Amino acid sequence: IQLQLIFGDINEEIQNLDIEVDAWFLDGFAPSKNPEMWTDHVFEHMARVSKEGTSFATFTAAGKVRRGLVAVGFNVEKVKGFGHKRDMIRGQYHG
Repeated sequence: IQLQLIFGDINEEIQNLDIEVDAWFLDGFAPSKNPEMWTDHVFEHMARVSKEGTSFATFTAAGKVRRGLVAVGFNVEKVKGFGHKRDMIRGQYHG
C-alpha cells in the first residue's frame, strides 16, 4: 500500500500528478467553505489519473460536488454520514 499526501494548492498540484490512483479521500469541507477544492479543473484531473473502479469518499454531500464528479465519469452514492454529519458521498470511477 502506498499513501501519497499532497500539500499545496490543489488546482496546481493535481495537474502535475503522474500516477494511477486507486482511491481518493477528499476534503470534507463544503464548496461554500473551500471553493478552490471543488472545481471542474480538479474533477477533470481526478478522472485523468483514475482507472476503472477507482473509489472516492468525502464527507461533503453538496450537489455541486455530486454533479461535478458525475460529469467526469464517477458514479455517486449518498450514504449516511459519520458522527454529526447527516450525509456523505462515495462512489467509483467508470470513465
